[in-house]
This record gives sequence, C-alpha cells and structure tokens, in this order.
Amino acid sequence: MENNKLDLNELASKQDLTVSIASREDPTERDSRLRREEAEDAHKRRKDLALHAITFAVIAAAFAVCAYIVLTSPAAAEQNKWATATLTSIVTGLVGYVTGKSQK
Repeated sequence: MENNKLDLNELASKQDLTVSIASREDPTERDSRLRREEAEDAHKRRKDLALHAITFAVIAAAFAVCAYIVLTSPAAAEQNKWATATLTSIVTGLVGYVTGKSQK
C-alpha cells in the first residue's frame, strides 16, 4: 500500500477473511451487556459450588455409613462385603479425580 489506500474489493475477495461494517456499541448497552455477562458467570460459579458441595456431602455420608459398618463387629458378613466394596470405590474415585487427566 504505497499510496495508503485500502482496497476493500481486494480484501473482500480473499477466502480467509471476513469483512463487516458495524456501528459502535452504545456505552449504556455495553455496560448493560457486561453486567449481564458478569451476573451469568457468577450464577454459573454458584451452581458449580452447590453441585460440588452436594456431591461432597453425599460421598461423605456414604463413606461414614460404610466405615461404620466395616468397623463395627456385629455387622453381617454380607454387609461387610458391600461396605468394603463401596469404600474401595469411593477411595478409587477420589484418587482418580485428584490425579485425573490434566486439561489442555
């Protein structure tokens, strides 16, 4: 561009480019959009936190019940088998979660 002119026809004819002309976003609309996006993100974080808390509570309760069954001697042999299997699954799942695949 020796003459500092931009040839829009040349740009539009290229296959790997997209050309668009849009008006600027109104500052009040932009502020409103940003507030809405921030609120949506905060809501998603609250949902994720609630999901993790509920999951942790359920796993902790199952672990406590199974540990009680295994550690008390009057429990039946069949109860000890499923309680031990459940404890093993919980521990294996937690170890797998902690050492799981790293996200790229």
